Amino acid sequence: MSELENYMQRPDFARYSKQLLDWVKLSTLTGLEIGPLDKPLLPKSEYDVKYLDVFPVEKLVERCKPNPNRNENQIVPLDYVLGDRSISEVVDQRFDYVVA
Repeated sequence: MSELENYMQRPDFARYSKQLLDWVKLSTLTGLEIGPLDKPLLPKSEYDVKYLDVFPVEKLVERCKPNPNRNENQIVPLDYVLGDRSISEVVDQRFDYVVA
């Protein structure tokens, strides 16, 4: 597990994340989450958010299989796939915020 993944598992990270989300009121805004994989920070059931990644879901599933910290069966559907293009070439709307 990477240092970032270790940090994200800490209780203080969860508490900070909740405080931040409560303070910013993201539920009233439109957002873009980059790289949600199998653990999006902002679930679509709770937020108006679009998901973007460099790779299509099929490739992400393949890349996540050997990683015991990832569940390839829970990778979320993507709204945008970059491939070798820039975000401005792929994304066709404006967002109030971006998280990664």
